[in-house]
Amino acid sequence: MKVPPSCIRLIFSGMLVLLLASGGYAQSAVDLRFSGVAGIPEEQLRVAAGDILSSISARGLTPPRADDTAFYVEVYYRRQGYTYAVVNWQIENGGRTLSLQVEEGPLTKLGKVTWQGNDNYEEAILNDFLVGTTRERFSQFKTSLPYVEQEIDTGIARLIAFYQSEGYLDAQVWPWPMEYTADLSEARPGYTVVEGLRYWFRDIRVLGVTPEQESVLQPILLEAKLKPASEQTIETLRGDAQQRLRSRGYFNAKATLAASAWDVQRGVLDIGIIVEPGEIYSFDGITVKGVERLRDSFLPARFSLLTGRRYDPELLDEIYREVITTGLFSELRMKETLLPGNLIRLDFTVKENPAKEVNFYAGFGTYEGGFIGAGYQDRNLFGNGRPLLTAMEFSQRGIVGRIEYTDPWFLGRGNELKARIFSRSFDNEGYSVFDLGLRVDVNRQFGKKIKAGVFLSSKLARTEAEEIDPLLLGPLDYTVQSIGLTATYDERNNPLSPAAGWVADVSVSYDQISTGAVGLRTSFRLTWYQPLGRGLLAIGMRTSAFLTSGDIAEVPIDERYFTGGGTTVRSFGERELGPRFLNEFPLGGLSRTLLNAEFVHPIFGDIKGAVFIDAGNIPQDGALLSTSDFRYGVGVGLRYDLPIGPIRIDYGFNPDAREGEAAGAFHLSFGVAF
Repeated sequence: MKVPPSCIRLIFSGMLVLLLASGGYAQSAVDLRFSGVAGIPEEQLRVAAGDILSSISARGLTPPRADDTAFYVEVYYRRQGYTYAVVNWQIENGGRTLSLQVEEGPLTKLGKVTWQGNDNYEEAILNDFLVGTTRERFSQFKTSLPYVEQEIDTGIARLIAFYQSEGYLDAQVWPWPMEYTADLSEARPGYTVVEGLRYWFRDIRVLGVTPEQESVLQPILLEAKLKPASEQTIETLRGDAQQRLRSRGYFNAKATLAASAWDVQRGVLDIGIIVEPGEIYSFDGITVKGVERLRDSFLPARFSLLTGRRYDPELLDEIYREVITTGLFSELRMKETLLPGNLIRLDFTVKENPAKEVNFYAGFGTYEGGFIGAGYQDRNLFGNGRPLLTAMEFSQRGIVGRIEYTDPWFLGRGNELKARIFSRSFDNEGYSVFDLGLRVDVNRQFGKKIKAGVFLSSKLARTEAEEIDPLLLGPLDYTVQSIGLTATYDERNNPLSPAAGWVADVSVSYDQISTGAVGLRTSFRLTWYQPLGRGLLAIGMRTSAFLTSGDIAEVPIDERYFTGGGTTVRSFGERELGPRFLNEFPLGGLSRTLLNAEFVHPIFGDIKGAVFIDAGNIPQDGALLSTSDFRYGVGVGLRYDLPIGPIRIDYGFNPDAREGEAAGAFHLSFGVAF
């Protein structure tokens, strides 16, 4: 095809315009050179200027971009404590080389900070605010921080905001003239804190409500009066008033601050809040668009509890979160449509996730060794939104498999049914076990914190051993039938990676073993999590027992309790604490008690350090809550946080190692320790 000459001229004209717009230098990789660099590796400086260097590579080197590069590097120097750093630039070699001449100046570190006038808060708290922005960029093990003036100013602003949020509305922080050492290696700031009066609410009046509506608001009004007066508290109170009325069906409730009166002599505040409750609304029903594989009745059934009830955003949010956490939907958009007669219709537009999923994984555990696994999941079995999971795991110790069906809404909301078929062929220390069983759990949620349930299980098992005396193994071929109750009270803020709160659970079952042993199997756990600064203290107690009229010889070895390992007493290898045959093979016991304490503190990013103390036993008499023959472990560890829980590496030292016992043990595991 012949190209017209006019088109050729147009193409060349366009290329010329683009060349001129680029700034005059050809686009190519630029050689970046430094001189005068001593305190910071060049690699870090290149990373600091990475964005502008990418722009230069794409669009060419120009004087403005060279100046920007020098500026980025200079800012990076100052954030590392080189307060007087200066970076000059020069374009060389026909625009192919950018030379940066660095005058680093002295590295200035933050020395002792002097405070005056802080009558109500300790210096440590004030220092945390002052260096908070800088501390976030460095490891917790770094004892001396650089002095970065801009970040210190940010810290002072945060400190004043903290004082004001605590009711010290007139608080001020005045800096002293900065003192430096003679060689400028250390800055020693000082500040005068003027705390002023702490303000409290004296009177909070609510206007525009009926006595019944005011009674609904009374709890939050009383709660506000117990808090210091601040803009944050007032805004929270206004929002809480709206939300509380909306939770009682007043869909359009609004609250605004009417007036405030300050008594600066007494440090008290009177405020008035105008509330417009509006009309009470009720739920009418729902519509759904976008359903493909799910049954049309699925979403209406989940939200049917709302139909005809007063509008309740908290209950609506609970049901919405229950549905979205099933993983059935990649998108679940909800619109609240107002209808005549003070009714609200919920209109859903959905996009479904693929229901069927195959996954593979591999890893290493201290006890299992290397392992690989595969699983198949159908989240939408027969279109009813119930999941079926099959999984198989192969490790150096054996094979574990299961098939699990879950109904999160068994016989209505709040009930959950789980049915599981499981099988193992597994080599433990000294013996091997093969089992095949079925377990069915029915649980009910009571509010947000209490969960209780009942379970039935049946298991067929066979044990084989060459290393352990058969008289110590208990029965080798047997079945176990169990019926039991469970209950959990959970105050943790996050079950997978808790940062505060506590949890207690108890389990009691009646177990009948075909070879004659019959008894009650009990277990109890209490774990408490308490934040301490940026760290977290966890303390736990667990006890378990099989209460039977017979002796341990009537109980199969695989039905006994073992301890030692990454979640019990970490100074021992897995299952190695307690009585052992020939001082080598664990025999287990009929009860155990465990006590654990652990303190975890951030080191850098998602990496945390831990110190811990463990104690536990396997008493010979099988007594519940026995304190005899406690063994101990002290140690350190690392944690790496993931959304589904932490990866843990621990070493536990055995302070009273006996003959034949190791001095300690390493553990690589996943999830919380106890």
